[in-house]
Amino acid sequence: MQSVFAIAGFLTFPLLFMSTALTPASFMPEWMQSVTRFNPISYGVDAIRVLMLSGFDWQTILPALAVIGSLIAITMGAVVYQFRKVVG
Repeated sequence: MQSVFAIAGFLTFPLLFMSTALTPASFMPEWMQSVTRFNPISYGVDAIRVLMLSGFDWQTILPALAVIGSLIAITMGAVVYQFRKVVG
């Protein structure tokens, strides 16, 4: 259990600090803006921000749903694989 939390913290904190959750992408250096374009946290934060400020903007929400759905599919696939490996 401790290794899961260590890995999650190792991945989550850099992704959080290099996302648009804390500052707009326009305030970031160019290299950090490049990371932000591929950061799944930025997609989720931008979608929630748009929903709260201006309502349903599908050009922001649909890519976020696609990214989140892809992460769910990848994660669930890995979990099912590991579960079958341990049980079987």
